[in-house]
Amino acid sequence: REIFLVGSKETSAPRLSNGRTSTLLSCGEAGLGATLAALRAQWRGRQTSQPVSNFDDFAKALEAARFPVFLFSGDATEGLALEMLQGLITDLNRKSRASGLHLPASENGWGSALAST
Repeated sequence: REIFLVGSKETSAPRLSNGRTSTLLSCGEAGLGATLAALRAQWRGRQTSQPVSNFDDFAKALEAARFPVFLFSGDATEGLALEMLQGLITDLNRKSRASGLHLPASENGWGSALAST
């Protein structure tokens, strides 16, 4: 399993419980929405003004994955970023299966999510 973290180059990839680290996908100073937009564009073979770092590793991992899952929290995610992430998942679902898992930002959000499922 591979874990990728999308963010700006200042984003630090936290250590995982097993001692591994996640691989950072970034477009330099660009924010989350712009980085996800560039990631989606590169995945579809389009040119971007600035390439996403570690994109080749990400593309190889997606090709090898049987069911990639994208985790995200609504706490720090703006609308454009969510739209680009949903679009990337839709693009991936054209050839295989992929999904997104929303992690609510607050305890009340968890309660609402659990009560509605």
